[in-house]
Amino acid sequence: MLKRSLTTEPILENWLVIIRVIVGILIAYYGLEVFEAEKMKSNVAWLTDIHFPAPVFMAYLGKISELAGGVLLA
Repeated sequence: MLKRSLTTEPILENWLVIIRVIVGILIAYYGLEVFEAEKMKSNVAWLTDIHFPAPVFMAYLGKISELAGGVLLA
């Protein structure tokens, strides 16, 4: 009993879950930029500069995908 309680085994068994939740939260956090007009304007400007088709639509689509993907990953 003492040997089992002093080991790091239970923590290491779930390390992938912990990393997955943290990464999901980080991705969702950056997806929240869809609600900030200034950051979306800079994303649209960047996509326009690189001659991306439909830059406004693609900027919003990308941020919504980040938000939804991050939530689903977490």
